[in-house]
Amino acid sequence: MAHASVLQIESLVVGSTVTVDSSAHKGSGTIVGTGPFSATGTTTDTGAGYDIYVDLPAEDLAKFNVNDLATVTVAHDVRDSLAIPLIAIRQDDSGSYVMVDGETTSAGTDTNPGDMRIPITVTQQSGGWAAIEPTDGISPSTRIRAN
Repeated sequence: MAHASVLQIESLVVGSTVTVDSSAHKGSGTIVGTGPFSATGTTTDTGAGYDIYVDLPAEDLAKFNVNDLATVTVAHDVRDSLAIPLIAIRQDDSGSYVMVDGETTSAGTDTNPGDMRIPITVTQQSGGWAAIEPTDGISPSTRIRAN
């Protein structure tokens, strides 16, 4: 069993191929299910999120010991996309979104005063960054609020 955050669950699909990697062993498997959302986590080692169930072939499963800590990585197609800092992503009942600063011209005048809420769909995350689906209102030069 693995554990996924609210952002991670959006990119995890039953049937996806995964790699399970501990400090001593590595194996490949398939996501076979996800648990319901838990606000407190299901064990003392996990926070809020979802349990992920992975099926490993017997020969790979035999390499791991009970209570081994491991990282589960989902194989994704590589493609260019925009990435934003995880710290900038906000969530509410409507889903994930970012706040975008109002745009200014080179003369320093506002062309779009005030912050705007832009809904986003996270496709992947790694190293403190999240890749997002193309979204109207966000381009490589868009200033996104991170606080």
